[in-house]
Amino acid sequence: MSRALLILLLLLAVALPLSAVQRHPMLELFTSTTCGPCAAGNPIVSQSYANHEQDIVIVRYHMNWPAPGNDPFWLADTAENYARRMYYSVSGIPDLVVDGMEQDTFWWNHIEDTISARMAVDAPCSLGLDVSSPGRIIVTVVPTDSSFVGHWVLQTIVIEDSIYYTGPNGDPRHDQVMRDMLRTPAGPR
Repeated sequence: MSRALLILLLLLAVALPLSAVQRHPMLELFTSTTCGPCAAGNPIVSQSYANHEQDIVIVRYHMNWPAPGNDPFWLADTAENYARRMYYSVSGIPDLVVDGMEQDTFWWNHIEDTISARMAVDAPCSLGLDVSSPGRIIVTVVPTDSSFVGHWVLQTIVIEDSIYYTGPNGDPRHDQVMRDMLRTPAGPR
């Protein structure tokens, strides 16, 4: 049975830390079940997740091309998948964004180096999560970086793992599929 996961996403900036906090890089993969090259890129991202399961966060947004919009994960939430695509101006897939920075065309050749480099940079804040009350989640953000001031957006994303569906590209398993953004992809509602 599939399980829904709650992912907190905070696009982070880097400056001089007050107290070191381990960064957990966020990988945002733009993909589709209709995209042949995506079927080749998905196992690379999955292997990186297996190598760093406790250290990274992955969200996979499904797009409506190259086939005419029949990816079922795209169809399940076209508005939020499209909005995230437009936020980063993604024009081709597979495409990868790491900690808000778009990667080059051949990102799969150096994904492990990219993850390691981002993990070496301290996070500007720590996040605490309290889910002890049913139906209620309390998030505590504690700055650890003197530049962590101003307006920040905390995104809450529901993802789903272990979805078995073989699309036109032949990829049978789908993990970290974005199911819902509890705030809009651009910020609070």
